[in-house]
Amino acid sequence: MARTVLVDVRTPGEFATGFLGSAINIEYQDISQLAERASKTDEITLYCRSGRRSGIALETLKSLGFESVRDIGGLEEARETLRKEEIQRSRVLPKDITSKESLDSSWRKLLDGLKTQTDES
Repeated sequence: MARTVLVDVRTPGEFATGFLGSAINIEYQDISQLAERASKTDEITLYCRSGRRSGIALETLKSLGFESVRDIGGLEEARETLRKEEIQRSRVLPKDITSKESLDSSWRKLLDGLKTQTDES
């Protein structure tokens, strides 16, 4: 099963000043080492300080055969991208919906509620 791996390609010194989420640190020039820690089918997300180094790392990983790699740019842009994605995920699938059955049940409750509101109007 594919994992999602967030990679900060800045220097260890930059990484030590703060990083995003569960990011791991692999400097861009050493990005080929990711093959030791991740599968080529894992979803890899890269960022750095400005977006230049993560772009270089993206091309390196693609040339190594990684299938699902994206560059979300510099630190602030990456922070905003991850924040928006988290909001989107929470809107699409509430945390209490964990199966098709509970999703179907939630839809039925919603439709019943809408029907009740229409009948009362």
